[in-house]
Amino acid sequence: MADSLIEFIALTGEAGAGWVAEYRPRHHIVEMIYKALALLKAQNLERAAKILERADQIQTSTDMPASIRGVVEDAYHRVSGLYYYRLSDYDRAMRSMEMAQCAMVRIIGSSDFLMPFAAMSPALYLNKARVARKQGKWAEMHGQVNLLRAMLAGTSPLYVDPDGREVFYATIRGFLQSLDLPKDAVVEEMSTLVDESQLEPAYDAAIRGLLRSEAPAIDYTPLSMAS
Repeated sequence: MADSLIEFIALTGEAGAGWVAEYRPRHHIVEMIYKALALLKAQNLERAAKILERADQIQTSTDMPASIRGVVEDAYHRVSGLYYYRLSDYDRAMRSMEMAQCAMVRIIGSSDFLMPFAAMSPALYLNKARVARKQGKWAEMHGQVNLLRAMLAGTSPLYVDPDGREVFYATIRGFLQSLDLPKDAVVEEMSTLVDESQLEPAYDAAIRGLLRSEAPAIDYTPLSMAS
């Protein structure tokens, strides 16, 4: 999803295109993190851990704007959360998800054209629910699931900034429509990513699996549900 969002941000105007141009030289760090993700899905935890460690070293020593660092750190903490989940270290997995949420704040709160990143928020609530289940924290698990369902129903925001501004799926759709962009593949994919009616079946299947006696494995990409 993140790569699609980057492509879309470039279409939002001069400021968005400038931001993407500044992001591109740092994208190799995110690509490293994606490689670690693929290794985790293949159960190669040792190699994944080494790549994550190297990606963290590079990103901490690289100068970049806060919003771009937020994109890198969001990817890093989400994938680190999967790594700790696979190690059955659920406390650290939960902390990783919470740190990813902090990174999202740095992204979304910096500029209006980055608001579409809020569409990535529900996946964090789903994965936090999975971790809470493994911890045996049933009330927390149900709380995360209820928040996710409320986001899909449009009754709870995807993001609230420090000034109280709320971002819903409908808010992002309104932003997308205001740009009046030609209907190319990037715009069509973005439209799908902010359409609750298209997202709900996949999330509903994930939630039902979570609430069964044996929860599915945590996944960085929630709509594929690959363990």
